[in-house]
Amino acid sequence: MMAGILFPIHDPACSRQSPSIPPLALGMVAAYVIFRRLLPRYALIVVLVLGSIFAVVHGTAHFESVSLKITRA
Repeated sequence: MMAGILFPIHDPACSRQSPSIPPLALGMVAAYVIFRRLLPRYALIVVLVLGSIFAVVHGTAHFESVSLKITRA
């Protein structure tokens, strides 16, 4: 999970970087380290929630490609 977030920071081919990506990545790494000590069982869930909140607050979350559908079994 973390590699997918940190890879675009160091990849020179990614020219469309948002300026909020480095703080997001550093914040998620810091949150993972902190919550791995405090709540080891739920560390990844907390990191996911915090990263999602950060992306929504800073306007980097794009929901155009997300579609919610009810599936039938």
